[in-house]
Amino acid sequence: MIEGLRQSNRASMRIRTQITIDRDLLRRGRVKAASLGISFSEYVGRLVAADIGARERKTHSKKPDISVVFDLCTVTGMRLGARLS
Repeated sequence: MIEGLRQSNRASMRIRTQITIDRDLLRRGRVKAASLGISFSEYVGRLVAADIGARERKTHSKKPDISVVFDLCTVTGMRLGARLS
């Protein structure tokens, strides 16, 4: 039981770090974070988590995503490059 608590605490530990960012991006990021009601730190953390999560979902899927190879994207639900009937 105690070991489980230690592991869950380790996984959720937050670590302080520094980044170098363009002044205008910092300003705009702070404005966006404030509009969401969160700190800039939380905003950046969510962006990193979303990016890593999206990449992990692609790499852990059973079927490879060939859209990366052909640079395909979706526009209003229709996949570009798909056959038109």
